[in-house]
Amino acid sequence: MITDNAPAKSAKTTVISGFAVQLGSFKNYDGATKVKNSATAQSGGKEVVIQTVEFGSEKLHRVMIAGFGSKEEALRYKKSQGFDDAVVVKAS
Repeated sequence: MITDNAPAKSAKTTVISGFAVQLGSFKNYDGATKVKNSATAQSGGKEVVIQTVEFGSEKLHRVMIAGFGSKEEALRYKKSQGFDDAVVVKAS
């Protein structure tokens, strides 16, 4: 499961399953938001989310394009969009 966690009190939560293309991971939420906004304009209708995770005392904000039914589908999308540095991850 991937959730779209904004730091505000009225955080939107989006539950996603399957696979996602992770575009980056940021310590700063504003940096993640900039990448999300840019990716949304290029996503072709795919949902772009920010997942906030904690590693010890640090929070990281992962930007992902979600909604792929298989790893192969996510890999094809990644290649077709030129996201060479992105990685495909399984949502759980």
